[in-house]
Amino acid sequence: MLTISEKFQMKIEKFVYFLLVSLISIQLSAAELGYVTVKTQAPSNKEVKVHYRVPENFQAKPGQLYRVLVIFGGRNSTGEAPAKGGMGFAEWADDLQIFIVSPGFKDDDYWYPEKWSGKALFKALKEIKKKYPICDD
Repeated sequence: MLTISEKFQMKIEKFVYFLLVSLISIQLSAAELGYVTVKTQAPSNKEVKVHYRVPENFQAKPGQLYRVLVIFGGRNSTGEAPAKGGMGFAEWADDLQIFIVSPGFKDDDYWYPEKWSGKALFKALKEIKKKYPICDD
């Protein structure tokens, strides 16, 4: 017959085991986050971070290019929160194996891509493509 102390210790051990297994499985399936930096001529955007999110459980298939969803997080956003899935697209993007990309543009009329921000975004996509097989055009 087990004592109350032994029963309590067994419950704690089971709980710790459950937590460890849960943490390991979360770590294995978590989406990868990263960013690239691009240089521009825009005065307030000499160096721009463009954040990206790799879909959960991503495994590239030879010869396949993966789609990109570009999200502008709002005026003067750093781009980090939308890339993390902060606007609610993470699960959808994971299901369809789509990369989320979000630039950290500020001011300098970035909302007119023909001025400078379009070129900066395409430069960033080319940098990301060096690591992952994404569409960059």
